[in-house]
Amino acid sequence: MVRPGVGELGFLAQWRALLGRGRRDLLRRGLPRLLLEGTVRSVPLAAVFLLLDAAVRQQNAGPALTHGYVWGVTGFLAAGLVLRLIAVDRTNTVIWSIATRAKADLQLSVVERLRRVPLGFFSRVDNGRISTLVTNDTVMIDFQNLPQMLTGAFLQPVYVSVALLVIDWRLALAALVGMPVFFLLTAWSDRIYHRVFTDVHRTRAETSLILIEQARGAAALRAHPDSALAGRYRDAVERLRAASVRMSVRAAPVTALAAIAVELGLVVLIVVGAALYAAGSVSATVLLMFLLLSLVLYQPVQELTTLAGYRRNQEQIARKIGEVWDAPVLSEPVRPAEPADAELRFENVRFTYTGAESDLVLDGVDFTCRPGTITALVGASGSGKTTVANLAARLWDVDSGAVRIGGADLRELGSDRVMGLVTTVHQDVYLFDGTVRFNVTLGRPEASEEEVWAALAAAQCDDVVRALPGGLDHHLADGGSGLSGGQRQRLSIARALLKDSPVLILDEAVAAVDPQTEARIQEALARLVAGRTTVVIAHRLDTVREVDRIVVLAGGAVEAAGTHEELVTTSPTYRALLEAHGS
Repeated sequence: MVRPGVGELGFLAQWRALLGRGRRDLLRRGLPRLLLEGTVRSVPLAAVFLLLDAAVRQQNAGPALTHGYVWGVTGFLAAGLVLRLIAVDRTNTVIWSIATRAKADLQLSVVERLRRVPLGFFSRVDNGRISTLVTNDTVMIDFQNLPQMLTGAFLQPVYVSVALLVIDWRLALAALVGMPVFFLLTAWSDRIYHRVFTDVHRTRAETSLILIEQARGAAALRAHPDSALAGRYRDAVERLRAASVRMSVRAAPVTALAAIAVELGLVVLIVVGAALYAAGSVSATVLLMFLLLSLVLYQPVQELTTLAGYRRNQEQIARKIGEVWDAPVLSEPVRPAEPADAELRFENVRFTYTGAESDLVLDGVDFTCRPGTITALVGASGSGKTTVANLAARLWDVDSGAVRIGGADLRELGSDRVMGLVTTVHQDVYLFDGTVRFNVTLGRPEASEEEVWAALAAAQCDDVVRALPGGLDHHLADGGSGLSGGQRQRLSIARALLKDSPVLILDEAVAAVDPQTEARIQEALARLVAGRTTVVIAHRLDTVREVDRIVVLAGGAVEAAGTHEELVTTSPTYRALLEAHGS
């Protein structure tokens, strides 16, 4: 349902694009019900007109108003009310089902797009803005009330106006005399809504970002309660409150004037109608019909001022959705290639996060990691080790050169295939809100309990899980905050081992565990690398001395590669790292 440039579309085109696959259902199932509902809404008014018209005719020496006629109109009214009840029920059922599905589709489209964009997108757009968009903004798009409002505000006034002009153009013009002023005031309120909704959406995103920042830094703020940062959230909430109040009341005087302007036509209609009736130019029946139909005309038209608010709110949300939908995604092959084996190769890779040549992070990186071996990447901070891990998992695409698995370029394999081939254990572990079992089997949900326990044992974490209330079914909340850093790290390693991908990347994977557990993990990993390409990224050189090959990165390029003994004599950077670690 992704529609490029949705933020720049007009109101109705934008709404249709956001509605997605619900458009067909709305036209096929929703619109006929809306028209039927709009028609039966006029039944009470028609019943009142029939009775008043009969009474007027009786007063003018016409047919008598009989009990039978009154009961007939009453039956007509009762049948119309029953039909209206059924029509409203059926219409709401259809419209709300379309609306809820459209909102779910919209949220899923945003999340799916976020899964496909390079990580650079998240460095340009703050987490608070994305969180607000997915959880709050998308559900504020009005798919359920807008069709009814549009039907009422446009269709009903149009056919009533045409009917009035056909019956008597003089009374019709009198009834519509306030419309030009109404539309001018509505345009004014639209500009006001544009300003206030822009302000409230910006302020809401800023407040969400500050809240996330303060939640993450709660420990530091508690240690420094008098710092200026501690009051930032209170100030942000106050700005949001003020912006929300302005959103609610700033346009109220203009919308009130617009309502007065449109109903001014009723006053003019009464004056002109009375004059024409006195002159014998119109009958009492026609005048009565105009007075009743004018009530049908004015109330729906006034909904246009509310639509102005909906329009501007939708405009702001659509621009944020468009920012995600328009973000470039990683290219996907029509027919994904198949790797020959699990060999990981970097071929003259050049890469920059910003696209500027002056910000080059990797420059001509070449190295090969063969199946069944462990390759360690070492280097000073900022040398490009984590960037290599990100490129190997295809979180980014290279600017030039190629990253290959089994001889196939990652761009030819496609993102889904790469995700199946590569598992990365990051230094910043994230555990989802769910059970231990759910978190460990994330990459392989069909794994048996025996396989789960085997992976936990290999990651030296089975004793931790057995000690938890409920074991594998213990619920981990708040990102696993009830576990230590080392325990969370080992659970993530178990998750990677259970997935059993042919390429395993450990990015500072043992940074948060104690030396004894770290040694046990290294021993377990050594038993599991058969037939697997393993890349280890670490600053602590004592953990990688026994690996098959060490690649030294310096200044975004490969300075040297070999065993520990070879690098001691061939790599100045490696020797400097050894000296820094006291080795």
